[in-house]
Amino acid sequence: MENNKDLSNTRKEEPKQNITEKDILPTLQDFQIFIDYIASNKVKLTKNRQELGKKDSFAINSLLSNSKDVEEPRYLQSYYPTISLFFHIALKIGIFEIDYSKSSVQYLMATSKLQQYKALNNYNKYMLLFKTYWTLLDFEDIYAETREVLLGFMCIEDAFMELSKATAGEKIVANMADSNYPFHLNNAIDRFFVAGGALIHHLSVFGFWAYEEAGGTDTADDINGTYVKTLTPTSLGISMMKGCLERPMKEYNVHLRQVYPKAFEKAYLKYFPPNVIDLKVINNVLENQKSGVQGDQDSTYIFKVSLNNQIWRRIRMPASSTFEDLHDMIQAAFDFDDDHLFAFFMDGKAWSHKAYWDERSGDKPSASKAVLHTLNLIKGKKFLYLFDFGDEWRFDVILERIMDKENSTQKAEIIEIKGQSPAQYPDWDDFEEEDDIDELEEDMMLDALRKLHEDVEKSISKRELELWKEIEAPFTLSNFLQGLTKSELTAIRQKLGLSGVSGLKKGELVEVLESQMEGLMKKTISQLDDNQYKVIKKAAKHNGIVEMELPINQVEFYRGYGVLFSGTINGQRALIMPKELISAFEKLDQDFQLHKKIEKNTEWIRITQGLLYYYGTLKANTLLDLLSKYTSRIEFTEYLDFFEVLENAREYYREIGHNEVGYFYYRVFKPEQVLEEHKKRDSLDYYPFSYDELYKAGIEGFVDKNTAFCNFVKFLMRNYTIPMEAAESLVEECVYLIQINESPQNMIDFLKEHLEINHIQVLQEVMQQLFSLSNNTRQWEIKGYMPSELATTEEKYLQPIQKTKLRTSSNDEKQIKIGRNDLCSCGSGKKYKRCCGK
Repeated sequence: MENNKDLSNTRKEEPKQNITEKDILPTLQDFQIFIDYIASNKVKLTKNRQELGKKDSFAINSLLSNSKDVEEPRYLQSYYPTISLFFHIALKIGIFEIDYSKSSVQYLMATSKLQQYKALNNYNKYMLLFKTYWTLLDFEDIYAETREVLLGFMCIEDAFMELSKATAGEKIVANMADSNYPFHLNNAIDRFFVAGGALIHHLSVFGFWAYEEAGGTDTADDINGTYVKTLTPTSLGISMMKGCLERPMKEYNVHLRQVYPKAFEKAYLKYFPPNVIDLKVINNVLENQKSGVQGDQDSTYIFKVSLNNQIWRRIRMPASSTFEDLHDMIQAAFDFDDDHLFAFFMDGKAWSHKAYWDERSGDKPSASKAVLHTLNLIKGKKFLYLFDFGDEWRFDVILERIMDKENSTQKAEIIEIKGQSPAQYPDWDDFEEEDDIDELEEDMMLDALRKLHEDVEKSISKRELELWKEIEAPFTLSNFLQGLTKSELTAIRQKLGLSGVSGLKKGELVEVLESQMEGLMKKTISQLDDNQYKVIKKAAKHNGIVEMELPINQVEFYRGYGVLFSGTINGQRALIMPKELISAFEKLDQDFQLHKKIEKNTEWIRITQGLLYYYGTLKANTLLDLLSKYTSRIEFTEYLDFFEVLENAREYYREIGHNEVGYFYYRVFKPEQVLEEHKKRDSLDYYPFSYDELYKAGIEGFVDKNTAFCNFVKFLMRNYTIPMEAAESLVEECVYLIQINESPQNMIDFLKEHLEINHIQVLQEVMQQLFSLSNNTRQWEIKGYMPSELATTEEKYLQPIQKTKLRTSSNDEKQIKIGRNDLCSCGSGKKYKRCCGK
């Protein structure tokens, strides 16, 4: 197999090549098959994902030339990358729309743009499809798993610069020196081959190249994990890549775009025959032509805004209104105070980037500039209104009706109300401690909780029986694999990156895994840290058997790689390494470079866990930047390797969480809120911890027992007859309550569940301890600082809470209850809900 060449020095600039109609026909023919099928069938979308179902996806796939090898309708649209690409392009152009007129089910329906598209010549069709893909589809969505590599670091541009210098028909081969380390890559093309699987496929649909897969996740939901082994550019692809390179990526795709590419097509015209592309016609199709279900500036929109099925409001809004105007009407309709930030999430998913925000939220699309009739809202459109980023009041909004000019009004009105508005801030005066719910309700709730607890316990017990069932020699890989379910075998296959075998029966899959496991062991070991490695080494050292009990998730971790299995031998629980793998491991244990890699992985994990322990939540790029300050710089070629190691740590230690906003410490309840607080403090650097402080904080179960923490523990032990472990547990929970901004009263109530606080003097002493603990706890929202270190800029953290009159348990003392809208008794002059009642 030939090696990947440095094309920059071996290729001369080739003459411009004409793209012929023959080059683009395969793309157009497949797209025509797709739209003809949708137009001639009543295609229902799935409820949750709103994509094509299994039967329709399978039927379309069987008609395409660029199809997946599937024998039965087992998968949804997302498994078929070509269909998924066409689906998103057709919706973005407006050839089809989602019919929201029926609440229970949504269908795709054709619009007038279908005929507009069909009327175009083939060259205009091709350029319309490619322009929509390259500039209007959000790469952050369709390449979610690899976007930071592909977009953040311009992997696409680097690869295009090299590949566009190739000769049409020349096979470019990945140059990976060690297949067990697929992420240790040294040039732009190799990085593109690893990170760009989905994008490479989509561009092959446009005729850029042919390619061969090397392996990957091969799951039914995602092709972003596919690695590419060879790529053969076409003359069309070389010309189109050159056109793409005439402008930087930030001027193309909507996710990065800073300047809209009005003259987008002009970069490509010289590669097509003269006068075959009409820019005006293409742009006319992409303009917002009204389909009859959209409104214009003289229309009136009727929205239904629902908190739940029993509480909703119907609101009439002029089409010239903005989302900020709609926000004002919702606030009035539900009697809220309009005292927090808000956002409208157009895909219905809280905290997605498809949103219009309160203008105080910073550099984001503003609700005050989002005029209703310019937003392509159609009848039946659903979205989410979220108010108060702390309490997160969530309202479902649906556009029920669009009234034309004759029936319109220029006045915003609340036209129908159902259900009483909930209290935005329930007043404590409205509740009695013992009468919140009646006895019957309480018994029902307790019964439900007991049943749930029993079900969980039964599920855990059942799994434990499966994990620790009695086993007998010989302890061969084949025997262990045969004892697993098909789903467990599939999980191992996916974790090891074996593709192309998803359709095998259980026995066939066992044979494939048995033949591949030993060779893939180096790759598996290279992603472990020192703790994970030591368990495997201990097993190998004791003839493959080590008697030890680990948490279930850690047992599952080793089983998931197929390197250690679990069972009971002569009444003792043990982890067992199949004998075929022992000798392979012993050879790897002599590999000095492998040990250096494990050492690096350990450092990555410990420092990452330490950073998240103190900062709460970090975006991925921020995490990488901070990590590079404490470790040797993480090179571009190591990014994917780092995130793979981090994913293993998440599964093994369960100290790290991950969602669309970034990575967070597992006890952070609202990572989005922590990031919002970080953003408010853009001018404040993250607290500069030392390497040793972070490395220590990265230990599983670490607690920062600073002076205030220890003093509180001593106070509890001195005043109550409880052991140190119990006192530390109580103080640790108080630290957590501080981190999540619980009020002083709630912290006192928590302590009263475990301690007797019967006199005002004791209460005051406890409050003094809480005050000291609060001001000397390193807090997530203020970037790892203690409030006492930021006294001049963070005064809100230094309320004189020792003056607050709080409830004790004594009948001799007057219990003072403060309404949330009353002035706070601490003397700040603020309402209680804005001060100590936060």
